[in-house]
Amino acid sequence: EKPVVVTLISPDETAQWLLTTPEIVGPADREGVDERGKEALLIARQAIDKLLENHLEEALQLAEEALRLAPNRATPHVAMATILQVKGEFTEALSHAREGQKLDSRSIPAQLRATELLLGLDRIVEAEEGVPLFQGEEDGRIQMQRGFILLLRSQPEEAIAYFTSAIEAEPSLAKAYLGLGLARYRDNSAEKPAMLDAFEKASLLEPLAAYPHNYL
Repeated sequence: EKPVVVTLISPDETAQWLLTTPEIVGPADREGVDERGKEALLIARQAIDKLLENHLEEALQLAEEALRLAPNRATPHVAMATILQVKGEFTEALSHAREGQKLDSRSIPAQLRATELLLGLDRIVEAEEGVPLFQGEEDGRIQMQRGFILLLRSQPEEAIAYFTSAIEAEPSLAKAYLGLGLARYRDNSAEKPAMLDAFEKASLLEPLAAYPHNYL
């Protein structure tokens, strides 16, 4: 039986899915890197810094330079995937995220980017298939993505458990509170004060994010 898929957040609302984190380096790029690779990693980090400062074109140019220097390193691909996601170029972004996964199978940043892009593209089955294979279950962000997958599958009760685990692992993870609020909103047995509390915490952690305020 084909699962019921609910479009939780429009892929066009890029910032709602975006998990822009300054750390983009996975374990494979933390050791045994030659000088050219080290330069590429530095430039990739600078690209993300520019992205966080809203200098999108500068960020893109830096990511391109990092890829030119070290196309066989995961980190430049993760940086490029993040920047392209902000630009709304989801398919190309996913291609870079998956290349990052191939180059560093233990990279949580690459995993987060790939799964998030699949969710944003409504490719729920592929996202779900990818997460269980990843050995980063203790990471709160991975738990949060499991929660979003279950929510998109109209399983809010199960999603609540994962969002709760994500928050326990990383109490400052605003989007986990957002997911928890949405799961409680869809779960008819959830109490309204608990739902509103989750949205309020999400809005306090990310005061400029519009989405939680829509439910307050």
